Amino acid sequence: MRWPLAIEVLLVVLTVSGFLCRAHGAEAEPNNTRAQANPLVLNLNGQATNTGRINPLSDLDFFSVTTPAFSGLRILILTMTPTSSDGRLDAQVQLQDSSGALLADQDVGFDDAPETLTFNQATGSTTYYIVCRSADIIDAGSGDYRVQVSLMTDSDPNDQISGAGTIGTLNETVTRPGTIDTATDVDLFSFIVAPGQRISFDIDQTSGLDSHLRLFNGAGLELLANDNAPGPGELSSADSHLEYTFTNGGTFYVGVSGAGNVGYDPVSGTGDVDSSTGSYTLVISPGLAGTIRRPGDTTDFLVDLLRFGTNPVAISSNQRTWIVVHGWNSSRSNANIFAVAQSLFQTRPGDQVLTLDWSAAANTFSPFLAEDSIVPVAQWAAAALNRYGFAGTNLNLVGHSFGSYVADEIAQRISGGVNTIVTLDPAVDVFGGYDPEANDEVNFARDSLFSWSFHSSSLGSAYTPTTADEAFLVDSSADAVTAHGNVVFLFAYMLLHPEDIVSQYFLITLLLSGTEGPWLPDQYESAFPGDEAIKGYEAVIGTSDNGLRPSGLTYIPLPLLAIAKSGTNISISWRSSYTNFFLEQTSLEGAAPSWIDVSTAPVVQNQSNVVTISAAGPKMIFRLRRP
Repeated sequence: MRWPLAIEVLLVVLTVSGFLCRAHGAEAEPNNTRAQANPLVLNLNGQATNTGRINPLSDLDFFSVTTPAFSGLRILILTMTPTSSDGRLDAQVQLQDSSGALLADQDVGFDDAPETLTFNQATGSTTYYIVCRSADIIDAGSGDYRVQVSLMTDSDPNDQISGAGTIGTLNETVTRPGTIDTATDVDLFSFIVAPGQRISFDIDQTSGLDSHLRLFNGAGLELLANDNAPGPGELSSADSHLEYTFTNGGTFYVGVSGAGNVGYDPVSGTGDVDSSTGSYTLVISPGLAGTIRRPGDTTDFLVDLLRFGTNPVAISSNQRTWIVVHGWNSSRSNANIFAVAQSLFQTRPGDQVLTLDWSAAANTFSPFLAEDSIVPVAQWAAAALNRYGFAGTNLNLVGHSFGSYVADEIAQRISGGVNTIVTLDPAVDVFGGYDPEANDEVNFARDSLFSWSFHSSSLGSAYTPTTADEAFLVDSSADAVTAHGNVVFLFAYMLLHPEDIVSQYFLITLLLSGTEGPWLPDQYESAFPGDEAIKGYEAVIGTSDNGLRPSGLTYIPLPLLAIAKSGTNISISWRSSYTNFFLEQTSLEGAAPSWIDVSTAPVVQNQSNVVTISAAGPKMIFRLRRP
């Protein structure tokens, strides 16, 4: 648990903040190269602070720190934690030597997430360069940050609860990379929970470490421990996983050590035994969290399911549940995804809303890599939901773009499918291994009891929406990128405005009951630039404000039956323009309807199909059926 005395810790913390610690100084631009680096000078307490801003997206901010003279090695830790108000800064932090060689690089890969790297080979009287940047290439990502440098005198400050690393309140999934450096090393972290929270602790991305997890209360009493349990969607390995529901709120502690070093005292720091060493990433989540890998890739990407809302309530497998899934270069914090989750949360107060975030894999310059992540993400999510005890009848999935296919792939892996699926401009296929349009890979109607799909742009597939029970074209004057994103806002608006002249046709109650609309099916074909002309849409939604608000609905109504009596006969008629409809009948006297075709063929009279039959016999009900 104690490092050799020659090894100390140099802690560098970068946190984004638009206003914190300005009094300690601000970066001086330009500082885009090592030669222009802003120096960070340690004070008598071994600390230094500064602030800066990533703007524009391509901005690089260099800072230098020179270590004092010492022998042996110290550990350099850099943490960059985005706190931008829009939540879209994708932080990346790097460490270089004086020649510009990259010593360490950390980018988990998603917006508004902290980045921490550990460099174990820092030497005395050496200048190192810290690079703060955005990992985004084409989408958003500017923000303020604070740089703090601390030189720790304790060789292992986090081996006791009195010196545990601080994580804070657990309202979202957090990661903490670390290293069990010596055979007796232990890393302890403190965190704060609310009463009733269920928290998961998972060890991932290990390098040589056979890990062990222990959970403690504030007095150091062990609550739970685990050696090799797999996390949600994971296979058995030497990594550890545990979950715990906290009856009481407050501050608790989790300890990471090598397997075998299981009896240490977290209060005194004694009782260590030699065990496994190596690096790891600790994933702590108030929801369900894990990692996925793309086919042929060895990189682990974080994925998680969190319950939406301000109160940190545990996920329940017994409630009607809505799962909102984002697409490429997006996340749960993107404005349109947040809007849909918020709208469901407001309009369905008795239901549970979850968001599935796979932005670590989705936020990439390459849509091909994002598309290749769809199946692994769905496999993980379905395994996590199945393990947690969810039934498909309780699940309702809402996906945007590539998230539409994640939703369908999840549904395929839930026994019996899911209750409903709503897809918002399911993405057009891109070159790569996964093809949603081939071999019936995606079929929203097949994989749910009822489904809606909305196609709004040439960035969406013209084909996959038509696999839903009901598909709709969304017409706006916006460019393809805007229309592709705004259809999510449109759906959120319709949820919140059920009295709207268009929204009344898209009530959640109609979706949940599987009620088909008053339109003749498959009467419209896709017509966005580049679309293949596929006829399989029920209606066209007109919009205003670049597709943000509905303004009208165009559809062909279902045919109406008319009945008239003439002597001892009755005539049943409908407009002859409605082709391929068959008249059926059932008796009112039966316990359950038993529909059969009316054997008399219709005759065209005055632009109507007319069937004349005898009025004698039992009372009957008639309907039209379209194959």
